[in-house]
Amino acid sequence: MALYGYDVSRWQPVGTGDSAQNFLIIKATEGTGYVDKSCDKHYQRAKKQGKLLGVYHFARPDLNKGTDGAKREANYFYNNCKNYFREAIVVLDWEQPGTTGQTSWAKAWLDEVYRLSGVRPLIYMSASVVNNNNWSAISGYYGLWIAGYPAKYDVKNPPVPSVKDMPYKIGSWAFWYIWQYSSSAGTLDRNICNGDVTSWHKYANPDFKTENPADTKPKEEAKKPETVPASGQAEQHGKTEGKTQPEQPKSTDKGLTADEWDKIISNAEKSVQLVENVAKNAGVTIRMSNKVYDVLKLVATTILPAISALYIGLSHIWGFGFGEQVDETIQLIIVTINAILGLAVIKSSSDYKKNGS
Repeated sequence: MALYGYDVSRWQPVGTGDSAQNFLIIKATEGTGYVDKSCDKHYQRAKKQGKLLGVYHFARPDLNKGTDGAKREANYFYNNCKNYFREAIVVLDWEQPGTTGQTSWAKAWLDEVYRLSGVRPLIYMSASVVNNNNWSAISGYYGLWIAGYPAKYDVKNPPVPSVKDMPYKIGSWAFWYIWQYSSSAGTLDRNICNGDVTSWHKYANPDFKTENPADTKPKEEAKKPETVPASGQAEQHGKTEGKTQPEQPKSTDKGLTADEWDKIISNAEKSVQLVENVAKNAGVTIRMSNKVYDVLKLVATTILPAISALYIGLSHIWGFGFGEQVDETIQLIIVTINAILGLAVIKSSSDYKKNGS
């Protein structure tokens, strides 16, 4: 009997997954410096509702290279999520652009998590990544969560598939365990599980005893992770971007975490506002033609917001770039333009040219 559920991250408000029929999978960590702030809130809410649970780690082999980098990320995930282990299935989210062929990195992460926990993770990837690479060293040991969106499912209200509807080849795997069949159903990624409640619990906990019905509903809430995030990082909770559709990378190509980026942007905006206030108090003005003023106003109120919305939409769908960071940077540019406009003394374009100013 199939199971149905969603995967969520900070992109979905807590409570969005309430309508999930059977399970909720949540992003927890990324790289070695990011913990999803919403993870534990999603997790505890879904747990109280009696849903099956999962947590995942978004891999960043572009930032933490080689098997040593993979092991560091595995330890980061385990240390931040250890209290979810044996209650939730654990997953490696394998989709960082330009790195999906690094199968040895993925194996090193999976093996390290298994060594640390005694639990075998699943690996999430698109159907194209499954079939364009050799996964034979992994497929015999770790389960597959495959993502692919046939046209009839990639709509706002997709039909509910059955297990036999999964159309993609699965490479060297003998069977698939979860299929993410839609990434555009409103704000939710939708999934079908090729298993039952017992199989889910066995993936989460190899020692799960089927003869004990009480095991299907943990009696106590999972404890929050004990370790404290590094300075400047998100409050530690434990996993969350799946994504589902490729989750937004939370670090820049220089390795900055989302929270570090937030702090930089916030400080920059405060600096701009401080300069604007000082300039106004000092009577500083900027002489500007009305045409220049109108163009800058159009850019700040229409063009830049439209670019931001388009970029975030595309990056959320296709998983490229850093959607949230781009949006925050554009907001900083808008704040700067508005500060300039706030100091402007407007003259008509003809007078501006006539006076040579």
